[in-house]
Amino acid sequence: MQRFMRLSGLIGLGAVVILGACSTTSGSPSKPMKYALYEMSSPVARPVLPIGDQNLAWIDDERVLFEGLDRKLRDPVVKNDGVPIAMRALYIWNVRTGEVTRHTQDALRSALCFADGFVSYSIHRSGKTIRMEGPFGQEQAVETYSEGQRGINRFTCKSYDRSTLPKPIVGGGIEPLRPEHGWIEHTGNSSWFRSKDGGLTQLSYEGRSIGPAMPQKYSSYSQKYLLWRPSQNVTWLIEPSGTLQSQSRPAQGLNEGRLEPARQDRILLRSTRINVRANWDPGEAGLYVYTPDGRPAERLITGLIDAMQVHPHGCLVATIVDPWDRLGREHRLMAVNTCQ
Repeated sequence: MQRFMRLSGLIGLGAVVILGACSTTSGSPSKPMKYALYEMSSPVARPVLPIGDQNLAWIDDERVLFEGLDRKLRDPVVKNDGVPIAMRALYIWNVRTGEVTRHTQDALRSALCFADGFVSYSIHRSGKTIRMEGPFGQEQAVETYSEGQRGINRFTCKSYDRSTLPKPIVGGGIEPLRPEHGWIEHTGNSSWFRSKDGGLTQLSYEGRSIGPAMPQKYSSYSQKYLLWRPSQNVTWLIEPSGTLQSQSRPAQGLNEGRLEPARQDRILLRSTRINVRANWDPGEAGLYVYTPDGRPAERLITGLIDAMQVHPHGCLVATIVDPWDRLGREHRLMAVNTCQ
């Protein structure tokens, strides 16, 4: 399978239930601006309150897979004070056409994980929780493991049996990276990348260990692992070899927040700097882009960016946004093209 499938490669895979009440809102930019900005408007679903970037993913050049709450359907089991809550499921938003479709017929019971065209998640079916995995559109129920033995590789989204992991070389714990890169080992005060041939590289910068660390995600665009440490206000880019690079911070404008590289040497910054002196004022919070010419940052989206995925090609960015306003604070699904 290709590392990233285009739309034509996904047609006919099935497993997508097109609802009668699909959103057909135009995919045109929501307002005139230098960067094309898109916002989902749908009577079908709204995005969930995300727990991280894994709650959404680019399927191809036009479609975003996301965890959503159905505006009409109720969960068959879960209730709040005796009242059934909105059913959580996986949905697809076509950024170009505005159409929203439901991908899973059953209620979702875990976070979405998507990597290189492979998807995994858990659903409620016939009174049981079932783990589904496979190429997108061809997911199948996977075998169960004894309690505590199942692991989910966050960088491939595939299940693995913890008992099959190699014995740590430096002691402590061990977790898988992408298969071609090996594993990451942890001790009480440090972490090490372990290659497939057994080579060890301590995660260190300028000769000093950065301490125990686990990357939050793998950037398909930059081909690096990303590690953000808010306490130090630093974003590390980690090569598959284990070599660290500190993502440089722009000299002008906002200088606090999580960074991620994008195409054309652009840097994306997620600011959480709300106006704490006012009620429900997003202040300077939002998604910003820095260009290599040194100009001040431009804010692309206003609000708290609770989840974000950069397209593997590096231009398109999908986000789940908390508007931090008085209008019910319903999360929004938005996308922007950062290339010109």
